[in-house]
Amino acid sequence: MNRSRALSTLTIIPVKKRSTPLKNVFLALGFLLVTGLLSACNLNLVVDQGYVLSGSLDQDTGFVVDNIVDVYLNGVVVESRTSDGREEVSPIYFEANQGDELVLRVRNRDFLSDCRLDQVYLRDSLGNSISVTSGFSATLCDTGVVFTSRSLTIPF
Repeated sequence: MNRSRALSTLTIIPVKKRSTPLKNVFLALGFLLVTGLLSACNLNLVVDQGYVLSGSLDQDTGFVVDNIVDVYLNGVVVESRTSDGREEVSPIYFEANQGDELVLRVRNRDFLSDCRLDQVYLRDSLGNSISVTSGFSATLCDTGVVFTSRSLTIPF
C-alpha cells in the first residue's frame, strides 16, 4: 500500500469528552446567573418597594389619629394603629407595588366621641410623594364604626 492511499482512507473519529459532575454544577450555576440577570433587566419585572405613610413630606413625621386607623393593601389589612385619644402615631412603613390599591379607614373605639385623622402623605423609597388625604374630623362617632375611608391606587 502506498503512503498516499493510506492517508486518504484515514477516518477521523471524534472523541466525546465526558462531563464531570463538577462541570455540570458550574454550567447550571452559570445558567441560573445569566437567567437571573436577564430577568432583573426586564422592565415588566414586579419588585416590591418600600412606602411610608406620614404626616408630612418628611417620612419621619407621624400623624394624629383619634382613635383607630387601618391600612389596607389590595383588600388586606397590613397595619392598624390605635391612639388613646387625639394622639400622634408614628409613620407606617410597608412594602407594595405600583398599581396596588391602598385604603385608609378611621374607626372610633369610644362611645359617641370625636374622630379625627390629620393630613397623610404616601412616599416611596425614591422620594416620590402624594397626599392621601388632607385630613378630616367628625363629632359624636359611634363605637367601632368606620367614619371615613380614603383610597387610592399607588401611582409610583
